[in-house]
Amino acid sequence: MNRINTRSRLVHCDLPGTYQAITYRLGDALPQEVIRTWERGHPARDSLQKRQYIERYLDGSHGSCLLKHPVNAEIVIDSWKYNHGKQYDLIAYVVMPNHVHLVIKTYSNHPLNKIVHSWKSYTAQVINNHIRCGQDARTPRIWQRGYWDRMIRNKRHLNVMIDYIHNNPVKAFLCLQAKDWPWSSVNEFSGI
Repeated sequence: MNRINTRSRLVHCDLPGTYQAITYRLGDALPQEVIRTWERGHPARDSLQKRQYIERYLDGSHGSCLLKHPVNAEIVIDSWKYNHGKQYDLIAYVVMPNHVHLVIKTYSNHPLNKIVHSWKSYTAQVINNHIRCGQDARTPRIWQRGYWDRMIRNKRHLNVMIDYIHNNPVKAFLCLQAKDWPWSSVNEFSGI
């Protein structure tokens, strides 16, 4: 089943029993001006080039980087693990300073958009409470609107996505080896 997310104009493919690669980011990780600058220089708007540009920008750890704090990273990981085996299988994940990547295998009667919404809603509430901790000031929106997903086509594609996820901290110069990044499934991953 394909649906269009009217806010971000992304087409989401949501078929039960499929592997899905999902990325979402903090609300301040990618300012609209960065996107507009790229689009002015690339009138053809090649989607692959744009996605690579965005990935490089995100890997530069811009914005508040709330997820670099161990407590916040653990909140996100715990939210993913909570419904593992109940609504989806959690295959691989990484929490970067300002965005996340994961692969899940979806179950029937658990739409992807509702799964992602529950992760983002719960973690925003808990992280906001953690940030405020005794303050009265209202904190800004934690997560971007929407998310990016890609249905995994075959075993090779699945392996490429898992490798990308586990090696993202190395590519972003956050550690020398994937196994050294504490907010990743690399050390608990046993293969598919």
